[in-house]
Amino acid sequence: MLGIREEIAAVGLLRTRVQEAAHKALRDLEDRARISNGETGDLDLVARQEAYGKIVEFDNDKLTTELLPAYRRMSNLFRENYWLAEKETQIYYPAVLAFIEIWERWMAGTLPVEVWQRLDHSEERLLGFYKHIASCHDRLRSKVEQGAA
Repeated sequence: MLGIREEIAAVGLLRTRVQEAAHKALRDLEDRARISNGETGDLDLVARQEAYGKIVEFDNDKLTTELLPAYRRMSNLFRENYWLAEKETQIYYPAVLAFIEIWERWMAGTLPVEVWQRLDHSEERLLGFYKHIASCHDRLRSKVEQGAA
């Protein structure tokens, strides 16, 4: 699960970097167009804005085709190995399932935006779980390195 979490986190960080860079670059293009009083010359602002819109399309597609399935793999691992999980780990299972279910409902178009907002859906709700599995990993890894049972 920790490996899946690290993959999701790495993709999320890159998505944020790309979106921030795109936002700044698009603003620069819009400023250049404004300075030239609409005389954009080679700059077709509408076409450029559409190109930047593809970033959002890509991110939405990646969420559907890669990230949600990664979360689902995490929940499957949790469910299939629940009997091995410590009691302290088991308490996070409902939060993981709820996080995934809300995303899937949103992506399926079955949650109105007002409901989505009231659900306060955020990965921050899983930060305790992420910290916990990292701690468990480190503890178990240490035992393995020490040759302890």
